[in-house]
Amino acid sequence: MGNYKEPVWAQRPQHTWKLIEIKGGIELAHHNFEKACFLFGRAADIVDLALAHESCSRQHARIAFDARGFPWLRDLSSTHGTLVNKKQLPAEAIGKTESISREKGSRGVILFPGDTLQFGCSSRLYHLEGPSNFERGMVKALEQQKKSAEDRKAAHQEVSQMYDEDGTVPEEQKILDESSIPPQFQKIWETLKAKKYKQRNIETESERLVAKGELSIGQKTQLERNRQKLSSLNDEITEMEIDLKKTQL
Repeated sequence: MGNYKEPVWAQRPQHTWKLIEIKGGIELAHHNFEKACFLFGRAADIVDLALAHESCSRQHARIAFDARGFPWLRDLSSTHGTLVNKKQLPAEAIGKTESISREKGSRGVILFPGDTLQFGCSSRLYHLEGPSNFERGMVKALEQQKKSAEDRKAAHQEVSQMYDEDGTVPEEQKILDESSIPPQFQKIWETLKAKKYKQRNIETESERLVAKGELSIGQKTQLERNRQKLSSLNDEITEMEIDLKKTQL
């Protein structure tokens, strides 16, 4: 690939990804990703997808897939830049030197199905298609579920660390106990339990949807709704727990 060396972390994708090349609203070609690193540029003899426009550089940009199967776009210090959904790549996602660093931008910017790329000043569009479980909304839902699970694990560890050497819990660190809730706050306590029950049900439903793999439009919409509901519920539950703990001090 000329003077460019592909990243050592790149791996061949296990799922089907492709770019649809469009000019003037007309589909010109479909380009499948069948290797770990895919190079774009005017140097037709060394790149994987040749760019004809004179504003494009010989080695303009690359897309590399990580171990999870996600595509990462990096501009290789081209003269006229690269756009994703009409936005220029950030400075940290530009440069020919690859890195094994996990710092933000070191691998480029992550791409999702539905993203549109443009190179240099060319009017040609390259529309990315990929598996539905890699779509932006799906990834956010999975991240939210992972965060919720991590928060619950952290809370459990925090409780485990509360105990004194004799096995008792310091008065100021006691967790919520139904028997110690003052009568005037019992209604709030019951509401809290109902919200937690609803939270668990939504998380279970989302996990089942994600496990299906390819989802229908309706299922994707439901997953996004679940993500929004969980975010709201988490905030409400946290606030109610704080208020109830104050009644036990």
